[in-house]
Amino acid sequence: MRDKLSADSTEAWFTHDVLIPPNSLTSILNPSLGVPLVFSYNQNGIITKTSIKQIKFETVPEGVFTVPTGYTPLTPKQLKEMPVDN
Repeated sequence: MRDKLSADSTEAWFTHDVLIPPNSLTSILNPSLGVPLVFSYNQNGIITKTSIKQIKFETVPEGVFTVPTGYTPLTPKQLKEMPVDN
């Protein structure tokens, strides 16, 4: 691949053998290529290099993802309107 701004070339490796939720690093890449295993990109002159070191499939213990007591669901609008304390 070649960076459009700097003309630098980079190498990227992808796979369709695993699926992961989209995240801030993968959102800049074409999802049809699959999950990126190795890639780098230039953002405002800062080059970020990312590589997967290990993929481990394991069962998540029951109860790890539970809703805490007192949880109140909010709509995106309600969340956006919440006051921010700094």
